[in-house]
Amino acid sequence: MTSSPQGLLGKTIRYALGQWPKLLVYLDNGMVKPDNNRIENDIRPFAVGRCNWLFSDCPAGAVASASLYSFIVTARAKGLEPFAWFNYAK
Repeated sequence: MTSSPQGLLGKTIRYALGQWPKLLVYLDNGMVKPDNNRIENDIRPFAVGRCNWLFSDCPAGAVASASLYSFIVTARAKGLEPFAWFNYAK
């Protein structure tokens, strides 16, 4: 099977070779996991509701929502309870 460098397979191979230094990180350090399951599970509730949040009344509302969602996911990733922090901060 042959493929031209400009073809889909050629582009795919070129991309993979460009990622080679990043792949070596997993070979050098056995504690690094090559997956993103944890973050995928954390953002799933927001991704499922994405259509509901597609349109905001104003840009400032969109920025506020993005900041809030980011805070919640980051707090959960650090083992913190976001709701308790919000109540404490009142």
